[in-house]
Amino acid sequence: MNFDKEVIRWNTNATKYKNAEEIIPMCVADMDFLSSEHLRNDLVLKLTKSIYGYSYISLDFYNSIIKWIKVEYNWNIKKENILYSQSVLSSITSAIQSLTDINDDILLLTPEYHAFFYLITRNNRNVIECPLKEYERNYSIDFSILESLLTKKTKVLLFSSPHNPIGKVWTYEELKELGNFCLKNNLIILSDEIHADLTFQRLKHIPIASISDDISNITLTFNSPSKSFNLVGLTLSYIVGTNKEYLSKIEKQLTINLYNKVNVLNEFNLINAYKQINWLNELKKYLNDNILISNNFFLHKKSKIKFNIPDATYLIWLDFREFNLSNDEIEKRLLENAKVRLLNGNDFCNMGEGFFRMNIALPRKKLKRALEQINNEFNKINHPIKNSLNE
Repeated sequence: MNFDKEVIRWNTNATKYKNAEEIIPMCVADMDFLSSEHLRNDLVLKLTKSIYGYSYISLDFYNSIIKWIKVEYNWNIKKENILYSQSVLSSITSAIQSLTDINDDILLLTPEYHAFFYLITRNNRNVIECPLKEYERNYSIDFSILESLLTKKTKVLLFSSPHNPIGKVWTYEELKELGNFCLKNNLIILSDEIHADLTFQRLKHIPIASISDDISNITLTFNSPSKSFNLVGLTLSYIVGTNKEYLSKIEKQLTINLYNKVNVLNEFNLINAYKQINWLNELKKYLNDNILISNNFFLHKKSKIKFNIPDATYLIWLDFREFNLSNDEIEKRLLENAKVRLLNGNDFCNMGEGFFRMNIALPRKKLKRALEQINNEFNKINHPIKNSLNE
């Protein structure tokens, strides 16, 4: 489990490294680590022995998910509660298409995962942003604002749990209040839980559908081992729901969209990924150390760049607001001078000015190099170099 090993990803068609010559890309949410050696070896063996014909989902696929969710989250689900889909975004797209109508409103707790915005608007639904309440870079839900945004067209709350980009693990009390709010206001909950396995500080993710039977009945949960085990390019996911009517509608839409066509390797990879608990635990320790190293670095440098240590994910929500620069100016400095690419905070909400999302899932030597380059560039603003003519 050598997470310090630098893997060359140039000329591999990696999205993160496209047009990134001499740039350290810390933007796209995949990891610069080799996947589990056991998983890779099993995959090679599968490739050498299989005929790559049409495939179907086996009972082992469902049992692997059922066991993982029971052991990791103490949530009991059944085979009939699970649908296969090619990706979480494909699943959410099909849920939106089948459970809402054109011009319906979909609530987001912002800042929120940037892909949700175009997923909603491209399907001719309306994004309604409910800004999370911020206090010293900690975030909570303001239910008075959330309630004020409701209209007759509001059908769905779509949110990430754990949260992307702020890395928050929602507490039981927060999830219960949110679930009961949605019950009271006849809202369907679409919960993207793809980062559920990547929690730190002994925190445990709680699926919102596990809070109560009533909340479960209005919730669709979207998950995949792809983030946790660095398999995002292999596109595999599943949907969990207890409402038979909702699942039936989504299943029909998945079929129309051709999102439920089984890749011969997807089932195999999920089953094997959920056996790699030791690898995952080592990964989480490495990621958590990378987060703490990043935090200590900025504290030691007395930088104006701040962030709240996330509870989960390998993503950091960097706060550049003390520099009083626009995001365009910050991005230009990052790319042209610091040679680092982050994701612009304006992609995550209407009030993202001053924020950027940074992916720390890379070997430590490379992470430290990126942090130094960022600090050196923005330290010039704190301590500008004097021009000899002005001395």
